[in-house]
Amino acid sequence: MSGIPVRELQDAGDFILSNNFDAVSKPCCIILIKLLDNIIQTPTNEVFRTVKLSNKAIQTKVVDVKGGVGFLFACGFRNNGSNVLHYQDESVDTLIAARRS
Repeated sequence: MSGIPVRELQDAGDFILSNNFDAVSKPCCIILIKLLDNIIQTPTNEVFRTVKLSNKAIQTKVVDVKGGVGFLFACGFRNNGSNVLHYQDESVDTLIAARRS
C-alpha cells in the first residue's frame, strides 16, 4: 500500500456515514465505490483516474456531502490545482483497502 493507513480510510468512510443522513450518505457511498471500482478494474485508464468535481453528479453526491471529498483524499486522490482530482498512485492496493472499509 502507498503509506495511507487503513484506519485513516475507515475513519474517512465513518465520517461520511456519521455526519449525513442515510438519504445523502448512501448515494455518496455508491458513487465513491464506483469510482474506486473503475480504477481497480482498469488501473491504466486515465479517464477513471480523474474526478471532475464540477460534474453535476459528483458535485451533488460527493462534493456537497460532508466528508465526500475527504474520503477521496484519504484514498490518495490529489488536486491538480483546478477543479479536478487525480489518482496518481501506480498501485491499486490503497483503493482495494478503501473499498473494503
